[in-house]
Amino acid sequence: MIEREMGSCHEGRKLEYFDALPDALLEVIFNKVVDAKSLCRCFCVCKRFASIVSQTGVVSLTIRDTNNDNPGLKPRSGTSTNFVKSLVKKLITKPLQFLHHHLSSPKFDSSHSRNSPYEALKIFDEIRNLHIELPSHVGDVGSDGPGGWLLRWKAEFGVELESCVLLGAKSLKRKREHKLKTDNQQNVLIFTHDDLKLRVVWIISCLIAASARHYLLREIVRKHRLLQRISITDSSKQGRVCMGEEQIQKLRNLVNSSVISESTVERTRVPDLSIKLWYLPELELPMTGYVMEGATLVVIRPVDWLKGIDGDGDVLPGAFEGEEDGKMLGEAVRAMVAKKSSYLMEMNSF
Repeated sequence: MIEREMGSCHEGRKLEYFDALPDALLEVIFNKVVDAKSLCRCFCVCKRFASIVSQTGVVSLTIRDTNNDNPGLKPRSGTSTNFVKSLVKKLITKPLQFLHHHLSSPKFDSSHSRNSPYEALKIFDEIRNLHIELPSHVGDVGSDGPGGWLLRWKAEFGVELESCVLLGAKSLKRKREHKLKTDNQQNVLIFTHDDLKLRVVWIISCLIAASARHYLLREIVRKHRLLQRISITDSSKQGRVCMGEEQIQKLRNLVNSSVISESTVERTRVPDLSIKLWYLPELELPMTGYVMEGATLVVIRPVDWLKGIDGDGDVLPGAFEGEEDGKMLGEAVRAMVAKKSSYLMEMNSF
């Protein structure tokens, strides 16, 4: 009904139902639409719609990769070294190539493609809450569901990375489908060489993806001055970059200053980091009925941020709240932290 009436308005005929609604109510309706593509279509209907849509405060923008030829990421026969190389290509190289091709330029002008977030968001003047979904280039990792790989992360930024929580597992299965190991087997906390390489790939890939997404936000933050909340995720829901109002303002101040420098790698610089890692060869989750193999929890912070911080209570609770598998992920985080034993590492800036 709405779509048909919108079409008639576009053809010059009177919109009987919408004409009777006050602007304030139409604004509420458009804020419920959320999807940027649908809102852009409403914007084109008539002048009245255009003026109200431009005031929409909640917008969700989905960017499609029309050239995605990703066949999926699965272990193939061959050496473990080749598999790690495949992980690096899928998790790091391809996402950076996509961002370079579609989203690289920090300056907005008429040459931006239709797939650019700057172009898609230019009709909106009062965005307060923005969600952006990018194409996924990670194949089956983290997107296979029960029985497959698991990789989830959440990063918070201001001017640079403030914190990142990563949860991964080599296998995620329902308890009834998995034969539990004995207590003695579960207590063997030994990293093999391949286990270590895999977790290094996880950490580096999420940091590069997060810093590239944060770099993308610089021009959006500068142009949309009412923003209070931003999140950027991917279509597989593997990773999320989040910024609150105070963090957005810090980035805006930097972008508007003469201090900021252009990056040749088109991502935000990652500072010197402190990394805290929990690992269990097997983790049973009785509340949600899952079993993780090679369960790994990682908390990443800038070294400078550790001064005056006691524990990880400010980032771990609710790290994956609101996610599709939030209940299972939350139970896994609590169970990993309860084990107490952890590893500490440091990583230089890059």
